[in-house]
Amino acid sequence: MKPSAAETHPSPVWGILAPEAEADIKAREGSDPYVGDARWGCNHCPVHFNACVVRRSAISHVSEVYVHELLFLTTLGLISSQS
Repeated sequence: MKPSAAETHPSPVWGILAPEAEADIKAREGSDPYVGDARWGCNHCPVHFNACVVRRSAISHVSEVYVHELLFLTTLGLISSQS
């Protein structure tokens, strides 16, 4: 009989980090390497299908073209106005 996943894979253990451990982990984190790369595009239309852009440009496109949808979703509380 094959062992179950519970028998072969340990369960994750979660806990709250001490402030020193949290600071250490945050100090080791780097910035997202893909933010400045031209790997971004609009998921609502094909404008960037063959020409990906940097993240800031993709966000600007969505903000300009889909402003009404963004306002509607913000009004419904589905997204934050800080997004």
